[in-house]
Amino acid sequence: MPPDNPFIRYSVDQQNDFSTLIRGARTLEHMIAAGVGDEFMFGSIEWDKSLGKPLTPEMADGFEIIVTHETIVDIGDATGGPVHPTPLITPSGTLGKWDAADENGRHHVHFVASPIKRGVIHTVEIKLAGVDWSALTLPGTWLRNMQPSARVFTKDISPAWTEPFEVIASPFIFINP
Repeated sequence: MPPDNPFIRYSVDQQNDFSTLIRGARTLEHMIAAGVGDEFMFGSIEWDKSLGKPLTPEMADGFEIIVTHETIVDIGDATGGPVHPTPLITPSGTLGKWDAADENGRHHVHFVASPIKRGVIHTVEIKLAGVDWSALTLPGTWLRNMQPSARVFTKDISPAWTEPFEVIASPFIFINP
């Protein structure tokens, strides 16, 4: 049931405007309480503070999040020959992302995508955006990467949730041939 907050309710029910929604509800729990539902997918990215953070105005700007789904289209020739169902990968709609509260020595970024349709195969892919990060507080030379880099799911609950993505550090090893 939506809370008694017309600002949040209006932004979800009338505008479907992610930027307004994010300013009005900074946590996933507030978004659920605001009545965000059937066509939405939520997810998060988290990492240990020792890995630093993106040097961007918002930590969320340090990530590229791509949500796609598979669409089957019938392709045939103009002469009336056989028609072949062919899968196409297409974008899944609008995406919002924002910085969430730090917890237990970890940074968090949350995201939401819509529309997400039931019974359709979707993919969420997350990449580091190629921006500078603050220094690691680990000894040695390390590289940051995403674990996993993508998740595939078929929506069967409402709203849909993905397991968290995580930024990890891997040791950089240079081998001289």
